[in-house]
Parts: sequence; C-alpha cells; structure tokens
Amino acid sequence: MKRAEGQRRLEEIGGDREEALHGYVSFLRELEAAVAQARKDKSWQLEAAETFADLLLEASRTALHPEVSAPTRVLLNQALTEGPEALARLESELAERLRQAQGPEELVRALRTRRRCLELRTRCLDHLAAVFDARRSQP
Repeated sequence: MKRAEGQRRLEEIGGDREEALHGYVSFLRELEAAVAQARKDKSWQLEAAETFADLLLEASRTALHPEVSAPTRVLLNQALTEGPEALARLESELAERLRQAQGPEELVRALRTRRRCLELRTRCLDHLAAVFDARRSQP
C-alpha cells in the first residue's frame, strides 16, 4: 500500500465514534498485512528506491540551469532511473557534445588571433614604408 493511498483511506474513515473505531481497526489489520507482505516480498526496498529516485529527479530538475534543453532533461531523467552506467554514458555523451560545440569557438579565437597578427604586420610594414620614404625624401 502506497503512502498516498493510506492517507486517502485514513481521511475517508469517518462517521460516529463507534464506526470510526471499527474503520481504524479494519484499516490497521490491512496495514499490518501489507507490512508483513512487504517484508516478505521486500517491496519496501523498491518503494524506498522509487521514492528516492523521485526526490533525486525533482532535485535535479530544480538544480538544472533554465537553458538546459528539454531533450537533455529527458536524457538525464532516464539516466538517473537507469543507474550509474547510464549516468556515465550520459556524461561522456555530454562531454563530447560540449567538445563539438566548443570547436567553432576555438576556431573563432584562432581567427581573431590571426587577424590581430596580420593587423600588426600591416602596421609594421606601413611604419617601415614611412621610414624608407622619409629617407628617400631627405637629401
């Protein structure tokens, strides 16, 4: 029995005092049977894991930067539910995407540096031309 279902059932118990007491006793027996079955099946571990995964997913959703795309959020949710191997695969995939995305940026930086070098070279050549022109114009 899930917690939400138990809460709902408790809220439904009502009526006069005698009826409510019988409802609580009946519900207590059901809970004891559910606990015994959960211990036998170890389903409580699964429920705890599911609750932990839900909390982890919610925490990751709130911690992500707003610009993270929806497909990446879906991939993260899948990786979180699948386990450490899926998280490692996602990490390597995202690292590769980042490397590919930075490629054009590095190219732009290299082009800016080359442009600056060419500008300096042109200035130097202009300066040298001015120096040689000044020497020729002198007697």
